Amino acid sequence: MTKKSPPNDSSKNPDAPANTIVGPRNPPVEYRWKKGDPSPNPRGRPKKKHLKSLLAGLNPLAAALLENGRRVVGEIQGEEITNIDAVMRSLSKRALKETPAARLFTQLMEKAQADEQEVNHGILLAAMEHKEAYGPKFAHCEKLGLKLPNVLPHPEDIIIEPDGSVKIVGPVMWEGQIILEATVKARDMWIDVGKELARAEARIIDEADAHDHWKKARRKFYRLNAHIPPRLKKSFPRFKY
Repeated sequence: MTKKSPPNDSSKNPDAPANTIVGPRNPPVEYRWKKGDPSPNPRGRPKKKHLKSLLAGLNPLAAALLENGRRVVGEIQGEEITNIDAVMRSLSKRALKETPAARLFTQLMEKAQADEQEVNHGILLAAMEHKEAYGPKFAHCEKLGLKLPNVLPHPEDIIIEPDGSVKIVGPVMWEGQIILEATVKARDMWIDVGKELARAEARIIDEADAHDHWKKARRKFYRLNAHIPPRLKKSFPRFKY
């Protein structure tokens, strides 16, 4: 019986032939980790930031600075001027008496804008991961009429704009989900009322009175429907004369 020779191990035997293919999960040989070397990532893989935690946004100071800096304070030749525009114009003309304070304000604005960009980038990545992970699951459950996953927000309530900004049009907390369900229930009740008033053959009151009640029901419907995400919106029944 012949004894099997141990497999080649380039970390133990430098002369052994190594896999020279370079690609995904196959870095160049000189950058590959060798047994016995220190770990390149001793703390392990960093935890992913969840969408809910990122939706908290900037710290209060940065948010206040951005809000104040972007506030419109005037107009020059038809162009709106914000606080930060005014400061930059004043700095360029050296017209401010307290130039150091203006410089400090500008530095704080730049820092706040950089923080905002970082937060928005994190929200974009988290939103894309959320839609990719839960979109197919929600679609499968809705197609088969099954109970939806116990996850918020609904993937369809996450709208990624062409400029990369993210908009959430549905609840992200369970308290908001309870309010949404109550709003949908009330909206659907007014739809049922509108259907009864709109059907000419089912009316038990005068047509003019029915039309007045139908318009009141429609106003109630629109007020509620405005607070419902696009995926759950419905139309109001038309009045039949």
